[in-house]
Amino acid sequence: MPIPSNGRAILSVFPQIRSILLVGASVFCLSASSLWAQSAGTAHPKNFIMSGAVQDCWEGRTITIRDVKVLVFDVAKSRPVLNQLAKMEALTSGGDSAHYNERLTRFFLEYEHLLPLVERTGPLTRTLSDSVGTFRVAFTPVDIVLLFAYAELEDQPTFYEYKIMRARPDTTLGIDMSNGECARSGVHPTPAKLN
Repeated sequence: MPIPSNGRAILSVFPQIRSILLVGASVFCLSASSLWAQSAGTAHPKNFIMSGAVQDCWEGRTITIRDVKVLVFDVAKSRPVLNQLAKMEALTSGGDSAHYNERLTRFFLEYEHLLPLVERTGPLTRTLSDSVGTFRVAFTPVDIVLLFAYAELEDQPTFYEYKIMRARPDTTLGIDMSNGECARSGVHPTPAKLN
């Protein structure tokens, strides 16, 4: 080991070991800055939380519905689902009554395409409403979400609802599966929608 004139020993290090030491020091420095960023709250944003209840109406009263699939999508990544929903909306909105049955038949065919498309599209999160009809999901922050809820019922050809909404850190909402029917007087949905 060479000793310079000032009396301190100089360690000779092989080039490979020097590289390993430099990489280790770099990793330590990066890890330290990452830990600092996490403690400062800038490394990983908190998940957004969405909770609420899936509701319907029966005999003039609001009820909650269990076992409804609730999915949350990033709108920017779910264009095929949005396009399919728009196509279905066009079939049920207005139009002349002479072709109502034809449009309704097409609507049900489009609905058969919708559910597989929903399942193929990657959601941010998904869950089932619990035994009392409530749900709670957490997802990574995005700007706008598509909330889609559906269930397959024997006596209902379609049973779904969706909302497009700005995502917020904490959101509580009700999903009205009656599509506003509960608010209309004299409408009594079938008992099959009971828990």
